Amino acid sequence: SSLGTIFLAMSVLVPGCLLVNYLVYMNVSLVEIASLQSIGVGIGIFGAFTTPKLIEWIGLSKCGLVSIWIYFILMVIAYIQIVVPSISVWLLIIPVIFSRIFYWTFDLTEKQILKESCIGEDAVVVKVQVMQFQLTTLATLLSCAFAILSVSPSHFASLAGATLGLSFIGVCLFTIWYRTHGHSHELSTILG
Repeated sequence: SSLGTIFLAMSVLVPGCLLVNYLVYMNVSLVEIASLQSIGVGIGIFGAFTTPKLIEWIGLSKCGLVSIWIYFILMVIAYIQIVVPSISVWLLIIPVIFSRIFYWTFDLTEKQILKESCIGEDAVVVKVQVMQFQLTTLATLLSCAFAILSVSPSHFASLAGATLGLSFIGVCLFTIWYRTHGHSHELSTILG
């Protein structure tokens, strides 16, 4: 299930310098961008508060599945604006802002799945978390390398499409994990 997180980390459709560069290219003012990024952080933090209730309501594994798919769908909606720039830039901005809820929800859920999968094996949890952190950092570096290769904001559509494809791989990997292990994970947690 950790691979899903790693592939999501490669996306350039997140509040960051590449998206800011594209928004400036699309004539969005820096004041608006800064305001929107602040709102995005607040909305993302909201995900940290809603995740426990969502887990309680639908279960841990299903929470991960639902949140990763909603995140991906929001990224696809954002990508439509990049491919068709004549559509309002708000079709990019609003999904990116709201996607933070589901990214944080998925991240928290995936970490909890990892912890519960290795109950009594704290050393294993730590090793897997360190490896996941290192691979996520590597994924972020790879997305930066993609950015170096496509410096012009006019190439952002290609870069966003490539990283959206990688995110889709992450969504598929988590979905496969859910279909093969998620149900049994929920049962073992309930039966204790």
